[in-house]
Amino acid sequence: MRSALRIVTMSLLCVALALGSATAGWAQAKPELSVALSSFSTEVLDPVLGGHIVKYYLSPMFDYLVGTTPEGQPSRDGGIATRWENSADHKRWTFHLRKGVKFHNGDEVTSEDVKFSLQRAMGKRSTTGYAGPLRTLIQDIETPAPDRVVIVTKEPTLIIPTYLSRTLSTEGMVLPKKYIEANGDDAFARKPVGSGPYKFVEQVTGSHIKLAAVDNHWRIGVPRFKTMLFRLVPEETTRIALLRRGEVDVADVSRERVAELEKEGFPVHFRKEEAILSMYWVLPRDGQPSSRARPNPRPSPSGSRGRSEISASRSRPRWCIRTIRRGRRSSWPTPASRAASRSSCTPSSFPASPRARPSRRR
Repeated sequence: MRSALRIVTMSLLCVALALGSATAGWAQAKPELSVALSSFSTEVLDPVLGGHIVKYYLSPMFDYLVGTTPEGQPSRDGGIATRWENSADHKRWTFHLRKGVKFHNGDEVTSEDVKFSLQRAMGKRSTTGYAGPLRTLIQDIETPAPDRVVIVTKEPTLIIPTYLSRTLSTEGMVLPKKYIEANGDDAFARKPVGSGPYKFVEQVTGSHIKLAAVDNHWRIGVPRFKTMLFRLVPEETTRIALLRRGEVDVADVSRERVAELEKEGFPVHFRKEEAILSMYWVLPRDGQPSSRARPNPRPSPSGSRGRSEISASRSRPRWCIRTIRRGRRSSWPTPASRAASRSSCTPSSFPASPRARPSRRR
């Protein structure tokens, strides 16, 4: 059996394994966690300029306004907000902030930082995945007290906590207003400051990004590893070779290599999240296949084969809605047919959301 530290993962959010407390013996034996990534994407350390992808080397440096459970649901435990409530018309969301949280430069996190961060995420320079929807949705942001922020929306909504959590992108990361205003956006991108369990040390473009643990963090206490090293290794064969030699502890791999590595004793970790798979068959008005239609040399993914091809047999169906389209008309399921669909969707009969369970809590 390989060392428990050598972890293969298809979703690098399991890097959060490094953020839990540990015994002194473990820390002395393994002071650094080394992670091999296939891509650094844009290699931009400013959360609002890196596109829609949540970068795994950013998450340890920043706290989100709203925490997230291992199942991907908003949580009052893991974020800057300890609780929140919405008005009767669902257009005013009040978030109560955790007191005593500090950025790496010593400044305390307040409602002004939350407001500044969200305005920046919605700004013209922002390239985050949900900047556009938030611009359309949010009307105003109020800060009635240092530990309270109110988000006012143009129309009723229930998704604000999800938008500002780790579940989606980086819009919910809380950034230091005073530091950015004093030093500028470019300086912040070169040397970011957050309030997460790890702080920035260095970046060598095209090579690696290094982080160092804070002495104590409000969410996890003393971080397990003293440093985290993210290495850029584009070639999968090289990443796996490094993993086998013990030169890296975590590597992202394709689903095609999962079975092979599991046989060698490497634990594989998956992020639990939801996905929607839609398949359409368009038929003529009479419902009969066209005489010109050719047989599909590769059958559409369905049943156990679909689960294997799409999610490496790790998915679990939640519910299914089948829609039949004939010509320009669609037949939508009735409530009774939806109930029947849900009851008839089983792992062996229909591919669905890849919701593999992570082996440890984040």
